[in-house]
Amino acid sequence: MAALFGDPALPDGICSLNCSTEEHAVNDLIGRSFAGTPTTDPEFSVDWCLGPGLADRGSPLRAEAAAFFLSFSAARFTVRQHGYWTRGLTLAVRGDDGQLQAVCVCRKLSRAERFVDLVSESISYHYQLMSSIVCDRIPKLFTDDALKAQSIVVERRADVAMGQLRTMHHDHADKPHWYVGILAVDPQHQGKGLGAKLCRAVSAMADKDGLPCYLECSGPRNRAIYTHLGYGEVECYKFVDPAGDGEPYEELYAMVRPAST
Repeated sequence: MAALFGDPALPDGICSLNCSTEEHAVNDLIGRSFAGTPTTDPEFSVDWCLGPGLADRGSPLRAEAAAFFLSFSAARFTVRQHGYWTRGLTLAVRGDDGQLQAVCVCRKLSRAERFVDLVSESISYHYQLMSSIVCDRIPKLFTDDALKAQSIVVERRADVAMGQLRTMHHDHADKPHWYVGILAVDPQHQGKGLGAKLCRAVSAMADKDGLPCYLECSGPRNRAIYTHLGYGEVECYKFVDPAGDGEPYEELYAMVRPAST
């Protein structure tokens, strides 16, 4: 098996980012992408997490909150693995002006998470939280008392989402694999094939290693896109708000791309 770490040779037009210097740009792009806009769809499981109080896709609070919460997931992929401070890969496509247009946070893993991983995840969480405080990146959602009720819903639903995603990962990727953790395209550049380009780059690395790829996605449209890229749905899950607030989200898919033979 190839070494777990070290930047691979990448296709033209794709680079590997140093997240210590471009962390904020990466997180902001992910937030914009997953929150959606009045003219582009959100990532629907994140849309559910944001709750009915943040349903307005024109509100800047959505992207700000999404960037904040997803920054913890990005940090989890890029700063630790099974109790050791290492890193995954953040692949990106840039425009001619040097601005990020799409990113993919991915990682080569030996198995799904265990207890020791959750200990390291707690360390990563507190590190990211302190970084957000120091850099003044705590969303208004959590600093404005008028938004307290909305923040409670978002926090509660985010906890549900993280637990369910961990369950999905353990159920279907508890063996060596490449994990596509976050794939995001800036709303201004969606529909240009950039996400597919990044996804194929991860698939090529997995094929070189003889490993499957695993990811979660939401909604039939995204499922169809990943099916076209060689993934197959292995199980459908749902998010349920424990407070009984609103409808559950029932179109969350665990997907696996088999190892190349």
